Amino acid sequence: MNGWLSPDGVFSPCPIGQHHDKAKEIIESYPETWDTQTWVQITPDSAFSELTLTEAQIKWLLNSGNRFYQQDAKMMRDRVIK
Repeated sequence: MNGWLSPDGVFSPCPIGQHHDKAKEIIESYPETWDTQTWVQITPDSAFSELTLTEAQIKWLLNSGNRFYQQDAKMMRDRVIK
């Protein structure tokens, strides 16, 4: 899997190496949420965010079936927006 995970737990896929282009698409479609909320960058072996996560994002990561995402979610659990 590769793409972005929205604050409400919806995954937007993109080809490997195309995160920047997909981010531009998302910004055009959801400018209000990109600036104020966290989107998690998803790569084949990690889930990365420097900001706080939503409960929906943590749930998606834990239920993804991907051990790397599950491990990342457990480490980022203390940074959840309630």
